[in-house]
Amino acid sequence: RVYADTAGLPVLWSLVGGGRWVSPQEARYVSGEWEHGDDVAAALLEAGQAVVRLPDHVRAGFATVEDAVVPADAPFLRRFFKTAKALPRCVATDRARAVRMLAYCLSDLILGCPADTDGGEAYTCLVGLPLVPVSDGTLRTFGPRSDPQLIFVGSPLECDVLAALRSRIVDVSLPASVGDHLGSEALQAYTNVRRLTPGMVADCLGQVLPQGWKG
Repeated sequence: RVYADTAGLPVLWSLVGGGRWVSPQEARYVSGEWEHGDDVAAALLEAGQAVVRLPDHVRAGFATVEDAVVPADAPFLRRFFKTAKALPRCVATDRARAVRMLAYCLSDLILGCPADTDGGEAYTCLVGLPLVPVSDGTLRTFGPRSDPQLIFVGSPLECDVLAALRSRIVDVSLPASVGDHLGSEALQAYTNVRRLTPGMVADCLGQVLPQGWKG
């Protein structure tokens, strides 16, 4: 009961705003043992979220208290980034960190699930997430499958040939933890990401070559 009674009281220490005591209802839990946990904490703190790190027994005590010490897991971070007015500067200006944040947001999705299964359909949660690293160094937003502005996954050669479309081609240097998801059938079934085919390359060439190139 002591945990429920303190849910609205400033009893947990957070580094937010330079450091202050916050209530469990404000607190966002990030474990130091999570992969990319430090990056998650940095992004949330910059955005004014009250990140806390707690001993296991304290966190367990608040586990039964509604809306207290909310874990900043992958679903939380996806919702946060999708609803934020802008990405935290530490993510928007740090390419490597942005890629790690995308890897974290993909971490609860099951790679290899057929598109027509619950696991495949789960990729719809990415729509609206502004973390697609493209070849011109910027970040784009996952759109729905119906979005006419496609984002392409291609080989280094295809990216070179279509250099004028770098802003719409996924960065070819991404780690497998990210690239394999972006190239998966299920992700492409529910977002505006597509793997380049010969026909698509031909269509794209028509957009980037000078008029009259066909002779």
